[in-house]
Amino acid sequence: MQLRNVKSEAKENLSSRPWNEIKSDQILIKDVDLVLRPVPVHVSQNALYGMPMNIDITRDIDDQILITAYSMDHLRGTSFEVAYDEKYCRESMADCEGIEAHEFESLDHLYTALAENCEILREKETDMLALSIPAPPPDGPTMEKELARKRAKKKWDSLDADGNGTLEGDELNGLAEWVWTSFHPGGEPITEREKAKLTRKLLKRIAVKHNGQMTFDDFHDWFLKTCDEIEAFRALQKKHGVKKKKKKNKKGTK
Repeated sequence: MQLRNVKSEAKENLSSRPWNEIKSDQILIKDVDLVLRPVPVHVSQNALYGMPMNIDITRDIDDQILITAYSMDHLRGTSFEVAYDEKYCRESMADCEGIEAHEFESLDHLYTALAENCEILREKETDMLALSIPAPPPDGPTMEKELARKRAKKKWDSLDADGNGTLEGDELNGLAEWVWTSFHPGGEPITEREKAKLTRKLLKRIAVKHNGQMTFDDFHDWFLKTCDEIEAFRALQKKHGVKKKKKKNKKGTK
């Protein structure tokens, strides 16, 4: 249930305000009523402020995204709640995920990011604990560069399996597979021969100064350029249609 000012046009959510404050307002108290909270669209768990907590994401009745975190230890009854509009959430989580705000694969992708990146911090003004998400970065070239760097770093981390700061061996094969599948969305598998050939090509093109290894500095600019090429390639395919290669007939068959 939620406490809301049902007489206000926006049906203001008062759940986060202290009850004593609401009760002392003789005009407001007449307009307060309990409203049924919508069913959560995403449920997960995370450790916030050193406490294991359940996190519910709800599309509220005013179409804001409502994040609720409450302790798994019901004896303590600790609960926090905060709401944002979707645009703010997308810009904030895009910065955390290293992608553009429009690049979330689905709403569930956005909700998952919110659950993973929300945090409980002590507010400077009130010295009270509050639930929040990171503020989006400021607009402009600085933001674009930072988003691009985060996007490259996220892909790098997914490839750098041992976390030693370089790509080598099977990690480079993983990079080759990613390049192949990005330019072959029809599902055509890469052969071991083609993979080895593409890996050598990537090393020669990107990591000429290193002995069979690739650093993040090598990877960064190449990755961003390749992403642009992949987007242009897929836009062209969408315009003209994806053509799948026909399987060759075996000998003796028509």
